[in-house]
Amino acid sequence: MGYRVTIGEIKSDLHGMYWGQNYCIYDSQGDSIEGAEDKPWAKDQSLQLTKNQIGSYECTVPYMLWHVKYGLKKDDFVERQVCCMVEQDDDILFMGYLTNKNLTFDRGLYLCFTECLGVYDENDMLLEPQEYVLTCETDGSHWDDFEQGEGTPSLWFKIFHDANANGELAGMGAEAPTVQRGVKKDLSDEGQQVGTAWSFWQKYFLDEYDGYMYVKYVRKDNGYFDITLCYELDITTTTKQTVEYGKNLLDLEVEEKLPSDFCNYVIAWGTNTTTKGWWIFKKTKTSKVLGSALNYESSNKYGSICRYLLVDGNSTKESLDKLAQEELDTHEQWAEVSITLTAFDRADIGEVTDRLGYMKKTKVISGPHEVDGWYVCTKIDLDPASPASTQFTFGNPPKKLTDQQNKVKTQLAGTAVMVGGMMGYLNM
Repeated sequence: MGYRVTIGEIKSDLHGMYWGQNYCIYDSQGDSIEGAEDKPWAKDQSLQLTKNQIGSYECTVPYMLWHVKYGLKKDDFVERQVCCMVEQDDDILFMGYLTNKNLTFDRGLYLCFTECLGVYDENDMLLEPQEYVLTCETDGSHWDDFEQGEGTPSLWFKIFHDANANGELAGMGAEAPTVQRGVKKDLSDEGQQVGTAWSFWQKYFLDEYDGYMYVKYVRKDNGYFDITLCYELDITTTTKQTVEYGKNLLDLEVEEKLPSDFCNYVIAWGTNTTTKGWWIFKKTKTSKVLGSALNYESSNKYGSICRYLLVDGNSTKESLDKLAQEELDTHEQWAEVSITLTAFDRADIGEVTDRLGYMKKTKVISGPHEVDGWYVCTKIDLDPASPASTQFTFGNPPKKLTDQQNKVKTQLAGTAVMVGGMMGYLNM
C-alpha cells in the first residue's frame, strides 16, 4: 500500500517495457519498515493529470539522495533519457520522461517529467489531403489496417502511426477508439498539412468531439509493463467507493448560470417562389415562409431567447422547421450547473475499499443538494507524500459526446465536480 516514485532507464523488447538501471526517490512505506534507514526522500512533489492534456510530475531530489546515496552526477540526468514512474498500491499512475532540471542553492535537484503522451507533441509529421475514416468502422474494425491499402484509412490511427515520436516511451500501443465510429472525414481540400500528432488530434478530435484521450498502464509478468493509448466515448471503469454526504463528503457548492451560447428558440426565415400560367400569361409569386423550433420546457423556465436563421433558395415550412431544429441543437438550452466539493479517499484512512482514481467513474450522492449520479474523474493533483491534500475533479460525460449519442439533455448537463482529499480536516 502507498506511493512509490522511481526514476531511471526504460528499455523494451518483444515482451514489453521494463526497467534498466533505476533508483527509488520516494517510498511512502520506506520509513515504516522496522530497521530501515531513514531516507531523504524527494520533496515538493506534484503529479498533475488532466483529461485531454499532457500531464506532468515534478519534485526536488535532495543532494543526500541523488549524489551521496546513489552516487549520481548532475550530468547523469539527461533530458528525454531519464524516465519516471509513479505508483499507487502497485498500480501505475504515471510514466514520463525528463524535460527540465535545475540545481538549487542547497544542491537539491529539481526535476520535471512530462507524461509519455508528450512524445507526440515534439516532432512534425505530414498529413495528406484525402478522405479518411475518422476513427474506425461502427463495429470497431478497420482502424489499424490502412498500411495494407484496404479501403479508406483511419485518420486517428494514421496520426498515431506516422508520428515521428521516439524514445522508449514512444513504444506504446493503442486500442480501437469508441468515439465517432463509422464517420468519414474528407480533407481533400485542406492541402498537405504539417504539424505534430498531438496538434492534429486536438484539431480533428478533441476540439471537435471531445471524448477521453488518455494512457493506461498494464503490468505483466517478470517486471514487464505496457502503455496503451485510449480514446473513448465514455469511461466504463467504476469504483465501489462512493462520495457521500455524511460520510466522506466534507463540503459542496452548487453554482448555476446561463451559458454564453444559451438559446431555446430558433426562427428560420425563407422564401417560396411559385409560377402559374404560360408564356406571356406566366406569373411568378414569391412569399415569405417561416419555420421554427422551440424547447418548451426551457422557455417556460427561463423565458424565450431567440436566434434567427436566414435560408436562401426555395423553402417549405417543413424544411425550415428541420433547419431550425438542427440549429437549436447546436446551442445550450439549460443553465450550466457546476458542483465543487471536498472529500477524502477512504482508502487513505485504512478502509478496505478501492480508490478514487483518474479516468474512473464514481457515484456522488448528496441528498440535501439533490446530487445523485456517476461522475468521471477528469483531473487529479497529487502529492504522494501528502495524499490527504489530493484534489480530484469529477465531471459528467462531455456535452459534445452526449449530443452525439442521443441529444438527451439532463438538468445536470456539463456538471463539474471538484473533490479534494481533505482527510486532515477530520483530525481538527
